[in-house]
Amino acid sequence: GLHYLLTNLHFYEVRQSRFNNNEELIFDFSLPEEFLPLISKIVNKSVKLSPDIVSDIKRGLRPDTGKFKDRFFIGLDEFSHLTADEKRLYKKHIRGEDIIGKYRVAWKGEYVKFEPEKMAEGGKKELYEQPKIVIKEIGKNLRASYDNEKYYCAKSIHLILEENSKADLKYLTALLNSQLLDFYFKSRFYLNRLGRGSFRYREQFLKQFPIKLPQTPAEQKLADEITSLVEQILSLAKTEQRVEGFPDPYFDELLDSGEIDEFDEIRWTPKRAYKDLEPQAAKEEWARVIVIGKNDVISSSKIYNDIREKYVIESLRGKNFSKDKEVIIRIPRSDSAIEKILSQLEADKKRLAQTPISELEDDINELVYELYGLDEEDKKVIEEFLERF
Repeated sequence: GLHYLLTNLHFYEVRQSRFNNNEELIFDFSLPEEFLPLISKIVNKSVKLSPDIVSDIKRGLRPDTGKFKDRFFIGLDEFSHLTADEKRLYKKHIRGEDIIGKYRVAWKGEYVKFEPEKMAEGGKKELYEQPKIVIKEIGKNLRASYDNEKYYCAKSIHLILEENSKADLKYLTALLNSQLLDFYFKSRFYLNRLGRGSFRYREQFLKQFPIKLPQTPAEQKLADEITSLVEQILSLAKTEQRVEGFPDPYFDELLDSGEIDEFDEIRWTPKRAYKDLEPQAAKEEWARVIVIGKNDVISSSKIYNDIREKYVIESLRGKNFSKDKEVIIRIPRSDSAIEKILSQLEADKKRLAQTPISELEDDINELVYELYGLDEEDKKVIEEFLERF
């Protein structure tokens, strides 16, 4: 209401000379005068994302569900009970909220029944089966990730397809995620801001993003360094997701390799909802237990030594759980298999600590500034502006 308008409106003067020039930026009156030289520097010797680099930006699918939404979407449990022929119709499906950060996609176990003739939009199989960039439409910052997992995407996701692009997709992903283009979008399209500080990254705005293609050996070197850093981030992001998903990714790997042939299940039904759980080990008179909350514990005959206790605690640590929704933890019967899984977990944690993803993102931002020819004063303007959001 009125309070929102008063706290979010900004006023600035527009010189008369801006009405007498045909340059595109001169007529963008949502752009404050102070940013004109910097924006001009950014767009100088750049080309538009579309149609100059990408022939088009696509949208994800929207099933023609009507009243039958549930018939198109199922979870892991239901998928596991389908026949082999039925499974072929279902594809791994992600929504906007599954793009959990820059360079990060976290599939939540949802499948979509893909019947092209029953899709209201996005019903072409070739959109999803190739490498692509996936972009979350709504968020406080633009979130883009390179996807080579053949995820089928909801309409809340924009797609840049490899077959439509003249530039390397990993390189483009870095530019889209950069502070420089974040500044470009928020300074030019501020009026596209939604409530609670979010923006809608509409297709028509994404198309206008200025993309710098390397023209000299020095610029090509910068672009190659940027692409290499993106590849490191994507690899680390997968490691990060393995750690966050413990123990399932590690367990499944050993199960598929045949190193786990027998396992048990520990079941627990939370008495209330938990967020960022920090379980604690305890000992009762005749058993080991995992203390969850004041009146919530996990007690199982399968937790009979230190290594099994640690495995269960790591399976729960930092996770969120819903009240009355059963949690199932698969645990190998072989202690050696448990030791191997825990050893792999520690190695992955060490790798993430040695090379934080945030540091690599900072390195990319610096290289992008250099690629676009910006100086320290320009960087200061950009970073001070982005602190407002």
